[in-house]
Amino acid sequence: MEQRRIDKYVKPDDWKEVFRKDIKSKLSEVRKEFKLYKKTSSIIYLQQACNKMFSYIENRLMLKYDVRVSNYGQLRELVRKNEHDTDLLLRAKSLHQFYYNAEMQMPRYDAEDNLKALLKKLS
Repeated sequence: MEQRRIDKYVKPDDWKEVFRKDIKSKLSEVRKEFKLYKKTSSIIYLQQACNKMFSYIENRLMLKYDVRVSNYGQLRELVRKNEHDTDLLLRAKSLHQFYYNAEMQMPRYDAEDNLKALLKKLS
């Protein structure tokens, strides 16, 4: 699989360090956005939490498998033999789609349940 640069300032081999730093803060950001959603019922906070969770899972899996992929299909292929990782990725993907399409994609309570389930698995 071809590895691409994260941006023009990151060397191709430095993506791991960038991802490690990113996932440390990303999970706390997910929890923060979800708390704001629960407090305000504003769907934008739920969408933000869902999108950040997808990014967290995506980066975590690339670190785990030590491969930088450039699209979801490559990541899906990478994890397909591991049931736990496949479940994480599929749940995260549905949350990512909720970020873009909100309740046209799935009911709000389904997004909440998926997000809660992922947070529980990652605790």
